[in-house]
Amino acid sequence: MLLFDLKSLQRRCNPFTSLAVACLFLCFTAPWKNLSLKCIFAHHPHHCLLSAEDNMKFAGLYTFLVIAFLRLAACGAQCGGTEVDLELALLVDVSGSVSTAEFELQRDGLANAFKSQDVKDAIQAGSNKAIAATLVYWSGSNQQQQAIGWTRIGSDADSEAFGNAIAATSRPFSGGTNIGSAINFAIPLFDANDCTSPSQVIDISGDGQNSGGASLAAARDAAFNAGITINFLAILPEVTAAYAEANVITPPGESFALEVSGFETFEDGIKQKLELEITPGCFTCAGNNPCTEENIFDSERFPGGQFYFPHCEPTMFVQCDAHGGCFDRPCAPGTEWNDEAYTCTHLPPP
Repeated sequence: MLLFDLKSLQRRCNPFTSLAVACLFLCFTAPWKNLSLKCIFAHHPHHCLLSAEDNMKFAGLYTFLVIAFLRLAACGAQCGGTEVDLELALLVDVSGSVSTAEFELQRDGLANAFKSQDVKDAIQAGSNKAIAATLVYWSGSNQQQQAIGWTRIGSDADSEAFGNAIAATSRPFSGGTNIGSAINFAIPLFDANDCTSPSQVIDISGDGQNSGGASLAAARDAAFNAGITINFLAILPEVTAAYAEANVITPPGESFALEVSGFETFEDGIKQKLELEITPGCFTCAGNNPCTEENIFDSERFPGGQFYFPHCEPTMFVQCDAHGGCFDRPCAPGTEWNDEAYTCTHLPPP
């Protein structure tokens, strides 16, 4: 029973489970019945002689409590019941095709993205000026680890701290590429936090196509039915954005897939992906391209067709043509896109 609980704590960061299991261990295995208060507070060791069995129980108790409270610390600062703009589960591929150097490029790239000013600004641009994020490493069908529990990120300092926490993690395993199993692991994590938000997103990055484990289609559908969006960052050449669009991400709309040329460009790709996920309603041609027939010609605001959309960079906008062509356009110097005015307008005075 104890070994099972320890394994569960390693796979999922749940502070309530940690405390409950620690208390059960304390109540049922600690040898309090053999000790009196006089013994506990004895000034001389010879006043309190424990049997070898009791000493072993104490050693086990202290070891377990240390593990439980370390797991509690790893769970991070949750939301405290407050609302955030986004709940984001970051799923990072550590399968056998990812070398140690490539793992470090992923881990450090993700850490640096959270410490970048662009991502910090994106978080502060939301109505609640905060998101909640958790980090999961995934590989084979039974290889998923919640390396960092749900953490509220509501300031630049929080974002720096989360980036540092990511950089301090280590690779837990290496195995197959079971994307469906990773999604199934992530779905219930959203119910295990105390956060509320209008958007729940599973952000997957990987360098390969699904190779067994749980059904990928069923896992994707389960996420969609739970109101969770799945996005994907494909690391070329073994997997592409087109593969992810057809097999991994939830139905088009808010979901999207990006691709990077290799692990060396992962940091730029994940940074762009985070900005798109954190800042709802913004677009890029290479990311969540808005230039679809539905977006252009089914606009209630512009019955004749909507051809301009807000870019994720405030000083840019996206222009579409009637054939679905997409163009990232800069605003004039000293101006930024104003969606209400439907044009670039002058920046407010400092």
